[in-house]
Amino acid sequence: MNKETLLKNAHPLLVSSIKKYALSKGEWNDLYQEGMLHLLEILPSFDDTNGVTIFAYFKSSLKYFYLNYGRYSRKHSSLNSIIDTNGNEWIDFIADESVAFDEQLIQAEQIHELKRAVNKLDGEEKQLLHLIYDQSMTLEEVAKSLSLSISAVFRRKKKLLKKLRNVCKKN
Repeated sequence: MNKETLLKNAHPLLVSSIKKYALSKGEWNDLYQEGMLHLLEILPSFDDTNGVTIFAYFKSSLKYFYLNYGRYSRKHSSLNSIIDTNGNEWIDFIADESVAFDEQLIQAEQIHELKRAVNKLDGEEKQLLHLIYDQSMTLEEVAKSLSLSISAVFRRKKKLLKKLRNVCKKN
């Protein structure tokens, strides 16, 4: 068979290989022409003494050609690329999840204030605070461990939080 007839007969094989293996199908004409060129390049290396038909050889070669074609021909885009008519860049749409420096300072000051307020609590209040917030115990669990009623624990917690708020407001 001559080259022209071989390539004509390889058309269905090219089409199915593009559908199966090409990562980017948006450039169909380019993929088809690149596949034809690839077949012309590998044709001289075909050896019919191996017991493999030319189309099986083409099929195997096209599979890896299209898989590699998509892998190595990807276009890379910069985060500073303009993506619309308003001049917006990709970087403009990425949220900054880090806390700003001034917010970190405010948080640090609030934590320092809270530590001073906790230091002004008596032993029972500190224990209650520890059980509820450090140990993440429910009011029922705290009540059992302190041999109190749930309502008593609730009232003490409410009083404790009010005391902490007042101390923090004064500072």
